[in-house]
Amino acid sequence: MAHQTLRVDLSSVIYPFTKDLWGRSIIVPQYDENYQRGIYTYIYYAATGCLRYDQTTKLMVPVTLIGLDPTQVLGITSSFGYMIAWSATTIAWSSTLNPLDFTPSLVTGAGGGNINDISGSIVMCVPISGGFLVFCEKNVVSAKYTGNIRFPFIFKELANAGGIETQDQISTGSGTGDIYAWTSVGLQKLSLTLCEDVFPEATDFLAKLIFEDFDEVTLSFTETALGSPLNIRLSFIAQRFLVISYGTTLPTYTHAIVYDEAFKRWGKIKWPHRDVFQWNAPNLFGSITYDHKMITHQWSDVENIKQGDPFALYLVTSLDGKSLQTPILATRNRNGSLSQRWAKRITGQNYSLLAIGAFNLTSILTDFTLGGDR
Repeated sequence: MAHQTLRVDLSSVIYPFTKDLWGRSIIVPQYDENYQRGIYTYIYYAATGCLRYDQTTKLMVPVTLIGLDPTQVLGITSSFGYMIAWSATTIAWSSTLNPLDFTPSLVTGAGGGNINDISGSIVMCVPISGGFLVFCEKNVVSAKYTGNIRFPFIFKELANAGGIETQDQISTGSGTGDIYAWTSVGLQKLSLTLCEDVFPEATDFLAKLIFEDFDEVTLSFTETALGSPLNIRLSFIAQRFLVISYGTTLPTYTHAIVYDEAFKRWGKIKWPHRDVFQWNAPNLFGSITYDHKMITHQWSDVENIKQGDPFALYLVTSLDGKSLQTPILATRNRNGSLSQRWAKRITGQNYSLLAIGAFNLTSILTDFTLGGDR
């Protein structure tokens, strides 16, 4: 389905998003997994049935997966033009001509059955470059695409991969790249042929049965011994950010650890939430800055400036967003051992900072306010 996102919240309501507007569609049973083919999106509800989302009517239309027992199917996904369906013990792939036809046939290419390497029940199948991965309770099996219509996939256990308990423990939004998973052996990164342990410090932090928190009232850190493991949920955002949500009581997660693959840096968020997913927000900046609004610089905190070293911070503003004004020296009104605050109230559509002197710059924190219309 092109240019549209479907999300299902825990109250079982579908929210389609198109361009700059979220909508509210239809109340449905438990959400499981979806499959996209061309302009259609298929959504399967575990042990219930399959629905196809109609972009015109904004409704879910029931469809039948021919040759399968809907009460046994747990979810669907896609790989190389095949719709993939799974039960607790079997995998099935559709016809190459009709994604809803799972009747075994050497002509259409549909087939499936039990997979020898599977250990424990199948939890979820996830598409990946070259095929898809079958996540089970005790291991992971790779399904490599062959191009042979009679045997389109070769199944093989992925060495060193642990099992998962729920679908939440697999990163979503990773496209066709590697997949992160919180498995029975900790945080792992998986491809079609390789599984490796990653970020052991994150695994130790999340698995040690001690819940660390910050009390905003007493302004102190606290530690609480847990009687059961934390609930973990993974998401992968914008092909860059690994988000590890965690909490003690479902359905809400209270904290999230964020890893930036580009800068190789960790961050942490404390905010009650139930899911993290990618969303291309509408461009609202034009109504705040260019052509309409001005911003006023208040102060900038500059780190790693040693006391006694020569340093000055200038502000270069623009009143039209294009032409630069003469640099204006800010006033240093706080001088710490390795941090300085430079203050100056200057209004413009945008501004640049000009640092001159001796410094080992790591970050600048700037505060500004809306300055009215042009």
